[in-house]
Amino acid sequence: MTAHLSTVHNYTAWKTLNSIKNKSREGISQSYRKILPFLEWNSDNNIGTVIDFGNDGLFFNYCFLCLSISKNAFELSLSLIALDACHAQGSKNFFFIFASSLSGNNEIVPLAFAIAPTENEINWKKFMKKLDESLKISERNKVVIISFREKIILNSSKEIFLKCSHSLC
Repeated sequence: MTAHLSTVHNYTAWKTLNSIKNKSREGISQSYRKILPFLEWNSDNNIGTVIDFGNDGLFFNYCFLCLSISKNAFELSLSLIALDACHAQGSKNFFFIFASSLSGNNEIVPLAFAIAPTENEINWKKFMKKLDESLKISERNKVVIISFREKIILNSSKEIFLKCSHSLC
């Protein structure tokens, strides 16, 4: 392989590539090491806060946070939950899921959020199950779920929020 007037042997290139891959894996697992103490601190200092954290020993898999104040605010808010998500890209890619509602004054009330390495049905279902468990959505009458037109969200929502209506934006 010749590039920029220098010769790199295949073995050297392969060894370098593997070294970079291994370091990036270490970096990902190290970058998420502060999440669990943050979640635990919130749980200890906000009685009623619901947290969830998952890893397979080496790599971060999932985290969820629903603060007790958000649970209290949902009791007083409209029976409306907006689900949305975004992807963050950079040296560490992740998927950020969140749920919010509206107060009686039309103010946005953050309810819960989750961080996952990828967007897939498993992570959406985990988020919705924890959201239901935290806010007791299935026990409420006439809750409306609003989301964008994503098949994963629609299917997961229909499966988990049985009594809720689902609208698209």
